[in-house]
This record gives sequence, structure tokens and C-alpha cells, in this order.
Amino acid sequence: MIRVTTFLGLGEMGSALAAANLKHGAGTVVWNRSPGKAPSGATVADTVAAAVAADRVIVACLFDLTSVHDVLDPVAGGLAGRTLINVTTTTPNQSRSLAAWAADHGLTYLDGAIMAVPGMIGGPGSAVLYSGDADAFEANRPLLDRWGTSTFLGADAGAA
Repeated sequence: MIRVTTFLGLGEMGSALAAANLKHGAGTVVWNRSPGKAPSGATVADTVAAAVAADRVIVACLFDLTSVHDVLDPVAGGLAGRTLINVTTTTPNQSRSLAAWAADHGLTYLDGAIMAVPGMIGGPGSAVLYSGDADAFEANRPLLDRWGTSTFLGADAGAA
């Protein structure tokens, strides 16, 4: 089975993350509110439901916590068994809240804080801090390391 990662949100950072995944020849499904922003080579999903059905790993790089809920709440019933890697900018308490929401819906949760601008993703000097589920961090390490140096800060989802 080909490993596919779903990317929700294709602003500058979301596009950079998806492009780094594509650069490594990895299956990449994308969804964005505004169509037409997909990096070359990505599979574009027409709906969030279609995007998250692609495989087990979902990367959310959206505007804020509200937008994460706006996008994922309508499909929450079908998310159990997946891993949510949230790199949307949130506060520590918002990250903890999202981790609790994910657990309530049967998702494994990993929070990320990107220490780079989009042009640095995948290159030297790019770093991403993670916190949340340690097993999800290890299992997804090949994906995470495509974006920059990956550092795990512990189980507290708000630590990153």
C-alpha cells in the first residue's frame, strides 16, 4: 500500500509542507477552501471528506483553531483511527483542547510548531517542534523530517 498524506490548507506554509512531501515522491492529497493552490503533482480533493479518506495521516495547516474546527468538525465521525498532525498556529491551551477533541473522536494527535518561513521548509535551518503522542511522532518521522529538523518535546500537546 502506498503511503499517502493528506494536507488541509494550502496557504504559503501548507503549500511548502505539501511540496516537500512531493519532492520525496510521497503520495500527497490536498484540500483547500480556495481551489487552484495545489502544488504540481498533488492529488486535489474536492471535499474535506474525500481528502481525509485518502489515508491515515492528516496534516492541518489552517488559519487558526476555529478554522481547524470549521474544517474537521463536519467530518469528525469518520476520522477514528487516523493521526492528526496539527501545525496550525495555536496557543498551548488551544493545542491541549484540540488534542482532547482528537482523542474524543478516536484520532491520534501530534502538535507542531514550525520554526521557519515557507521558503526554508525542507532545507537547512528549518526546525519543527512537536508534542503530543510519542508513537505518532516516531511513526511519522520520515514525513516530519522532510520539513526540517524534528524535535519531540513530550506528551503535553501544548509544549510545542
